[in-house]
Amino acid sequence: MNFTQTFFIAIIFCLFISFTAKSQTPFTIHAGPSAVLNNNKFKNLSVGVDLGVEYKLPIQKDVINLICSADFMNDKYLLPNSIKTFYSYNGVMGTLPETKYIRISNVPLLAGISLPKELSDEVHLFISGAIGPDFMFVPKVSYTAIGQSFTEIKSDVNTLFTYKLNAGIIFDDQYSLRVEYFNFNGKVPEDLSRKGFAHDPIITVSLGVSF
Repeated sequence: MNFTQTFFIAIIFCLFISFTAKSQTPFTIHAGPSAVLNNNKFKNLSVGVDLGVEYKLPIQKDVINLICSADFMNDKYLLPNSIKTFYSYNGVMGTLPETKYIRISNVPLLAGISLPKELSDEVHLFISGAIGPDFMFVPKVSYTAIGQSFTEIKSDVNTLFTYKLNAGIIFDDQYSLRVEYFNFNGKVPEDLSRKGFAHDPIITVSLGVSF
């Protein structure tokens, strides 16, 4: 059984327990902006989007919770090795299109633990961590030049190992504000690698509602 299959089973098991538990298990939907940390720095940030869901199963009330989450993130990545390519065709000089950026979607499916801290009856803090696979969806990049169609980057779905760390605050057991940090590890497609693509970390800030 490979890594991805193991985590699929873990998440399904988590959801099964959530639905069969006697006590109500919070289900949270959150949304907000995301940004790629190019070279792990807060420079040249471009705003993407993060949409996510999370199940939380109390293991010991107000002490530790089991969490299972799924996110959809769409962000713009830099391709630093892209260069201008010149051509000559029937005596006409020109340059081929240069792809400097690419938008990639990531769907991490993670399982982990959350540690809550009660400040008052209405306000709680929490920190959490989770690990699992990320499915990176690479779009096809193509163009037409000198009367021909060229594929610069092939469409692909790549699986990476991912972990996230987050912290947040919950109001009235229903509304939340969270900051999440995602880190990715694994081999990326060759089409992206030769253009200097690096799957840099992503940071998100989102508002959530629990049901």
